[in-house]
Amino acid sequence: MGGEGFTRASCGLVFCPPWERCIEGHCSCKLPYQCPTENVTPVCGLDKRNYRSYCQVMAVSCRTKKPMMSHFGDKCGQNYPKFKSTIDSGRGLVKVFVPDDSPEADRSRDHPGNCVSIQCQGYETSLAECLIYDKIKIENRKVAGVTCYDTSQATKEDCGFTCANSKCVSLNQTCDGVDDCGDRSDEMCCKRCRGKAFHCRTGVCVHKDAVGDKQIDCLDGMDESQQHASHKTRATREYLESRLYCGVPNMTTVDDENVAERGRSSGRFKRVVGGVPAKPTQIQWQVALEENKKIDCGGAYIGGCWVLTAAHCVRV
Repeated sequence: MGGEGFTRASCGLVFCPPWERCIEGHCSCKLPYQCPTENVTPVCGLDKRNYRSYCQVMAVSCRTKKPMMSHFGDKCGQNYPKFKSTIDSGRGLVKVFVPDDSPEADRSRDHPGNCVSIQCQGYETSLAECLIYDKIKIENRKVAGVTCYDTSQATKEDCGFTCANSKCVSLNQTCDGVDDCGDRSDEMCCKRCRGKAFHCRTGVCVHKDAVGDKQIDCLDGMDESQQHASHKTRATREYLESRLYCGVPNMTTVDDENVAERGRSSGRFKRVVGGVPAKPTQIQWQVALEENKKIDCGGAYIGGCWVLTAAHCVRV
């Protein structure tokens, strides 16, 4: 087991988040306008701006290397509070102010004396980007604190594994689905995973809670497909995929109609010389690249989650 220098940005092993794209084996930031525009939820930024989606605000944060996310909602002006978090240096407690984004709330409300559960993936630059849920009253419950990693306090026992960012963790912390390094290098190149962590086929261990969370973490998407798929469903999929022969047309749907010879025309128009219309399912590997509800380019499906297309069809 070992990281071998791979991190969460090594897209030869992991799937890039929606606001990043894979370029030469490394996840790189997208431009905000390259994020999806349909079926998205508006987001408020810390800069009091309205962003169309979570992907868009994270794309800005990715490029600026600064926290930009405040909360989901469309009330983002000067008069509306923003997400805030502070640390009590004496007790090590984290205090979080979460704006109220409910439709009936005209202003955000603070909830003193409450605890919330926060689940982060590890790529976040602010707690606002994490999943915040299960608000409960503190009462007599114990409150969790935070301890920041200090290289001066690292012992030899902590250095069983050296992360790609030079941080040291124990061997027992590797391949357990928990990002102890901070760059996920302790979860890379794993032959197997400890405990209930999910093992991707590329040798990456992800936390059990990442399975079925509607976010692809494994390169082949198995962390999302296996959670709810039965053996019958997988067998059906494998059978259907075995019926597709890349490069060989489906002869039962070949257009055998006679195509009239095109007459000469004085005007110029776009055309395919000698071609015949293709019918649905005849060319199963052909895909259309759509942007802003308009098809500008085509591509060829080559397996997994990859499509081969021309360089000018993809803006960097």
